[in-house]
Amino acid sequence: MVALAIAFRSSAFAAASFNAAFGIIDIWQAIAGWMGWFPAGVFALPPVDHVVHIVVGAGLLLLGLCGSMTNNDTQWAPAANTMAGTAKG
Repeated sequence: MVALAIAFRSSAFAAASFNAAFGIIDIWQAIAGWMGWFPAGVFALPPVDHVVHIVVGAGLLLLGLCGSMTNNDTQWAPAANTMAGTAKG
């Protein structure tokens, strides 16, 4: 949801960067939990949550990387706004 808000307010590149950053954080949380590194003690998640964090993190990272490679960093606007002012009459 936050990435969508960033995309509507900022740019597609900003949303892709947000997704990639949170994907890395999710993957780090899974690795840290499995290895017992920080922040494992803070959250104390069960092992099944590590699998979820790997899957979600990998998905976010993939979306972020694909999004940053395929956009030209232009301001994105909903289709309804792009047609404003084009009607003659």
